[in-house]
Amino acid sequence: MALGSVIKTLVNNLVTRNYTEIPERVQAGLEKYLNDNEEILLTLLSYRAIYKAPKWVDSNTFFNSWFALTNNRIIIARNSSHFKRFRDIPLNEITQIFYELDEHEGKISITCPGKEDVIEFSKATSPYFNSLEKQLKHAHEKAKELKRSDTDVQSILCTKCGSKIDSESKFCPECGARLGGF
Repeated sequence: MALGSVIKTLVNNLVTRNYTEIPERVQAGLEKYLNDNEEILLTLLSYRAIYKAPKWVDSNTFFNSWFALTNNRIIIARNSSHFKRFRDIPLNEITQIFYELDEHEGKISITCPGKEDVIEFSKATSPYFNSLEKQLKHAHEKAKELKRSDTDVQSILCTKCGSKIDSESKFCPECGARLGGF
């Protein structure tokens, strides 16, 4: 009887799992990690987060993580006993976002200069995917507007690795690529 009750509890926990509410200790760590004017717009448990870096050795994959959309960036946090950041993706650096929802999973592919992130969601999160897509598009548009109005013309992005660098530099300090027509 005790084993049956344990199994029933485990099954109920799986069925009633909340895919949008981050555990308390992870939430507390995330809130400490946010900047002053930054707020969380949406959180959703993801099945897998894949980071494709410019160098293959820097690429990584993390399973069972939290997707946190703020008004400034996307934070991928590990689903653990406390907050551990896996990736930060600034909204104003995103060049393309692809949304895919099929019968098995939802997927978002995010491209930044020289980098790509693929976040996959389980089928159980599909009821939240339309809201995620809508809020991410809105936050990305606002970030692009702010970037256009930004007066920081003293820096550019490296065409090879995407790093933000001084516009008068002849070489990228991150990857060493030659810049401009020098």
